[in-house]
Amino acid sequence: MLQFSTSRNLFYAGIIAYRSGDYLKSQSLFEKALLVNPTDFTANFWLLRVSALQGNLETALLYLSVCKKWTTASRLENLLIPWENYCSYPTDQPPQVALLNSQTDKLLEHYQHFREFRLIDILKTIVLAYGPAIIAIILQELSIVPNDISLMMLASIVLLFSTPLMINYYYRKATLLPNIIVAFHYSISRIRRLFSSKLFIYTCLVILIGLLLFGNRSSGLDLEVTENYATILSMVVLTPICEEIIMRGVLYGYLKRYGRPLAWTVMALVSYLTHGASSSTWHIFLSLACLNVYDREKTILAPILIHSINNGIITLLVLLH
Repeated sequence: MLQFSTSRNLFYAGIIAYRSGDYLKSQSLFEKALLVNPTDFTANFWLLRVSALQGNLETALLYLSVCKKWTTASRLENLLIPWENYCSYPTDQPPQVALLNSQTDKLLEHYQHFREFRLIDILKTIVLAYGPAIIAIILQELSIVPNDISLMMLASIVLLFSTPLMINYYYRKATLLPNIIVAFHYSISRIRRLFSSKLFIYTCLVILIGLLLFGNRSSGLDLEVTENYATILSMVVLTPICEEIIMRGVLYGYLKRYGRPLAWTVMALVSYLTHGASSSTWHIFLSLACLNVYDREKTILAPILIHSINNGIITLLVLLH
């Protein structure tokens, strides 16, 4: 665990140095990270990039050969081939290097979408999401947490702690979001692109119309005026992030290996069953809608926003009832 944490921190520092143009420093940091795990794809890939940009093309090709041995390298051909071509047929045109960097960053986003997860990843995310809640309930039963704190308020407090853990676990490989500043700018840029996507906009409109026409305004939620802020925070912001990372991010990331029809069917059933007594066909529809946009847009932000909009409309209808 200590080695993993040290490696991750070195990645973060190395990518920050890379972004600032300090290639010597970034190379040193990536090499230290590589000592933790010499076969790690991420470390070898970033060393490939920094070596190529410094003109050490033979060294870059060595790192490339390691990347190609990675188990899912066939899915990353579009990511590796441009750098292989650049190292094999070098040019002295800086704009081409800048374009290659930009294209690579976009492809890294696809890597985040297509990477496969294991059963242990599913178990870890469930523990991260619900472990704090279980601890909080136990503490409340032991009267360590005041009993006058409502369940909704307690859930919101717990989600404030578990949500950052979930986000960190999902992006634990320093492929796209090396620090909070880069993450913020990336998220804003990606959200803007989503709101220019016809598929995303039409999906949101269908959800809005469907809830206005057929939504159950009671929704099984018993809200008090003093709980409104906690409800909005939990329902509209924190819950969509946690649930989508578990469902669309990790669970679907595991099921995709068995084919889309089976994966979509299982996801729809899981979405229905996990909502217990309040389950309805709407949860199946919402699950399929999120999967469709997620597969097309290739970013977890898409289903998170759709889920957030859905929960926001439901919460507003309940509060206005």
